[in-house]
Amino acid sequence: MKLITKREDIRLAEAILADCYLHAPNITWFMEKNRKKACFFFSMVLQEAMLKKGAYLSEDRKGVLLLYPQGKSIFHPCLLLRKLMLVLFYLGPKKSVQLIKTQQIQAVQRPKTGLYGMALAILPHENLWKTQLEIKRKMNQIQLESGLSIYLETTNERYAILYEKLGFSIYQKIAHPYANLSVWFMKKDIPELP
Repeated sequence: MKLITKREDIRLAEAILADCYLHAPNITWFMEKNRKKACFFFSMVLQEAMLKKGAYLSEDRKGVLLLYPQGKSIFHPCLLLRKLMLVLFYLGPKKSVQLIKTQQIQAVQRPKTGLYGMALAILPHENLWKTQLEIKRKMNQIQLESGLSIYLETTNERYAILYEKLGFSIYQKIAHPYANLSVWFMKKDIPELP
């Protein structure tokens, strides 16, 4: 996997994230199923991950990983402008306030240090397992190099089970405040060396 820096990689990563999350309940509760809106939302998410040096594209260009240190606050005028546009033109004030409150609730559940797995997206294709393996290896490499635990959330029980198979454990489960969803908070500790 490589860090996303080139314009063509940025556009591709935005499209992969939008395609993979367009019908995901953790996105559709606050944003209608609209690919243009999803691309704009994920362009903002991707830009923030890039500023934190945590946006990766798989070698086959079919997978995206957003994984970066928590608590690393970034101020960038372009990011601020995108967030304002998201509120004014894409979500509206009510959904924006609900999204901010939900993010605040989730942030309280998450420890202040560690790596945050913001998003993992893989397009379906014939060699899917190779992309999955590449992403798993990159996550492990980043974790070992940083010496930090990885934290993530999911609203999909099937994904929670999958993450458990990848070495994550559930440390908290809450009801979503604005949707009929559960949120699983998961953690992968640093592996102990023999």
